[in-house]
Amino acid sequence: MCGLAENDIDKILECLDSDEQPYSDSGSEFQPTNSVASSEDEIDQMLCAERHSDSENEQTCGKTASIDIDSDIDSNYNPSCSNTESSVPPEPPTILDQYGRLLNGTVGPHDEGDDITMKCRTVGGHPQPIVRWLVNGLIVDDHYEHNAGDVIENVLVWPSISRRDLDALFTCQAVNTKLTEPKEAFVVLDLRLPPLTATILKTESPLVADKRYEVTCESAGSRPPAIITWYKGKRQLKRTKQS
Repeated sequence: MCGLAENDIDKILECLDSDEQPYSDSGSEFQPTNSVASSEDEIDQMLCAERHSDSENEQTCGKTASIDIDSDIDSNYNPSCSNTESSVPPEPPTILDQYGRLLNGTVGPHDEGDDITMKCRTVGGHPQPIVRWLVNGLIVDDHYEHNAGDVIENVLVWPSISRRDLDALFTCQAVNTKLTEPKEAFVVLDLRLPPLTATILKTESPLVADKRYEVTCESAGSRPPAIITWYKGKRQLKRTKQS
């Protein structure tokens, strides 16, 4: 037997859990009506009303009755509360040369045939970030290692650089979520390059003795600009000008 008093939520819940048929205080069999909770949704509404009466400034309503749960969802899932694990971005990466010196904006100048070694380093981040190298926007190396102190590094070796690598953009990215843009740092490759050509421009022909002539030599393809030197036989000519 279970006696019910109006608005007695605890007794309502106790009766719902009991194997006995609920009865009213008058002894007659209890029939659910609109004035008494007869379903889980109505119980929820009454619980909400109960909480609201205790505190006018705070009202929280949660589903306390049993619910149907899909087989692929954890049975401990609570629809009233969810644990959302927020991501923490890593620190902005830094680029170091093979000697551990910070590179800022440019790397070099280097000579053709040199091997370049650069290290991209970032710290922290949750989940652990991916650290990768891109050259001119294309991913070339995504192998990184996690060291002590939440330090994550990716070492790039770019062998036997050539003229075509001049002004190449090397970008290091650290990323641990698709929701935000990658943290990145970049350097531009500077090269020392020998001249590709040295050409004497056409002059009057034939030359006449005891007459002054101006002869021009042009060079192309060097970086920095080539220094042009004139010789007459084995003797270096001094009266020249560079333009």
